[in-house]
Amino acid sequence: RLVQFDLVGHHVVKRALEPASQLFRDCLSAASSRERSRRRIWKANVQDTMAMTRARMAWRVARNPPSRWMGSIYDDREKGEERLYFAKEDERLLRKLAAKIKATSPDAGSTAAETAELERIVAKYNMSVEDKKKLIEWRHSHDF
Repeated sequence: RLVQFDLVGHHVVKRALEPASQLFRDCLSAASSRERSRRRIWKANVQDTMAMTRARMAWRVARNPPSRWMGSIYDDREKGEERLYFAKEDERLLRKLAAKIKATSPDAGSTAAETAELERIVAKYNMSVEDKKKLIEWRHSHDF
């Protein structure tokens, strides 16, 4: 028989070794117990990882709550109508601003060249001076 000496604490223990088949079974059982403990550790790690993933997802949802409606044809239509309304409103306000700028600019009055050109066009109609002034004012107050 084979003998094995083990150190247990401060004592040396002498054990007789079992036959090879028993030794093989013991090695297998030890290996399987190690494997079981590895599986337990792996399972715990997986559970921890899943818990952390759930926590991260909960944080994302809390930080950025999902919108109530994800969008539809009606929402897109309303957004388009709103955009169109504000575009028209902006255009109207810009036209008013351009008219104010044009009216207050230093060359808002008629120039000699403009008056001469108007005289050439309306000479055959025998217009009065007041009508010509009104025509020039009308020209400056409207866009073409």
